[in-house]
Amino acid sequence: MCTWLIFKKEWTKNKKHPVQLLLTLLLPIITTCLVILFSSHMKPSIHLGLISESYHSDIIKNLKEQSLSIPRLTLTSVDADSLYSDLMTSKYAAIIKLKADNTFEAFSLDAGLRDRLNALLNHPTNLGELPILSNLLENQSEASLSTASRSMSFIFLVMIITATLLAVSIHREKADGLLTRYGLSPHHALSYVSGFFLYNLGMTLLQTSVIASLIFVFKLPLDISLPSFILIGSLISFSSSTLAFLIVGLTSNELSASTLASSIGLLLSLLGGAFLPLTKMPSGFQFISTFTFTRWLIEATDALTSPPLTTSNYLPIGAMLLLTLIMLFLAFALNVKKLSTHHINPQKSESCIKA
Repeated sequence: MCTWLIFKKEWTKNKKHPVQLLLTLLLPIITTCLVILFSSHMKPSIHLGLISESYHSDIIKNLKEQSLSIPRLTLTSVDADSLYSDLMTSKYAAIIKLKADNTFEAFSLDAGLRDRLNALLNHPTNLGELPILSNLLENQSEASLSTASRSMSFIFLVMIITATLLAVSIHREKADGLLTRYGLSPHHALSYVSGFFLYNLGMTLLQTSVIASLIFVFKLPLDISLPSFILIGSLISFSSSTLAFLIVGLTSNELSASTLASSIGLLLSLLGGAFLPLTKMPSGFQFISTFTFTRWLIEATDALTSPPLTTSNYLPIGAMLLLTLIMLFLAFALNVKKLSTHHINPQKSESCIKA
């Protein structure tokens, strides 16, 4: 009963600020729809560096002229001394060195890209011919994230931030002294925390439902079926609400919670493969990504959008659910412990009043 009262109280309180409530609900919906539209038109590009000597000037001029005829390919002369720093900072996807014998040597953190460049540029039938790199761009397009995977990752990132903005109500009520008043009630802290969590989960599910409706009513190019989107979207709502509640349990005020939510969201996206495909990551980062929700979210989306579906396609969903349940346990443990410090034993409070 107390859980439902807390849920109802949160809804009534937020209705008093309709503009803020509307912005909280609509912001992720609008941005997600825009990302889906932009992602469907995104194609990978390659920025290549070129190292050469002065006596290669004619060859360099020819190569740069060829590069102008290839869409999404940029070729820039670079200094040999900055080769590795340019690669480490991702300034260039790869750097090509023109050697004294007029053959090429490619350098890249992506071993697959490096080997393909060496094979293409040094093949006897197309030595030094850049137009054949158009095939490489097509391969890069196939290896990049699908529109569905990229969009789902972005939805998760946005949901973490908006769910945290809703969950910080606990910090707000603590600052207003409402938790002290709650401490005089006979209700257990678990009921209070459950009410907050269910309200937060309900709002994120509402956002996901609206996004799903817009996608399939306006036929946005997401390339995923409605049942699959509902399944993945529900897991995103559950996980983002849980993570937001965990963040609130780890922080002491609204500012620190919002900052931590943004940082964790970006870190999960980076390590989970939302920005750079896992196959292009160093092996150490690939191992770390195993413990991120985003990595399994991308794999689950790819599995559900790549028929035929088998039992193994649902293994990433199991991993997502397991990680979420672990976070849920930690979130409730931290928040119940935090709220219990404000709770006063009813018998003790009654004796104090009599005294």
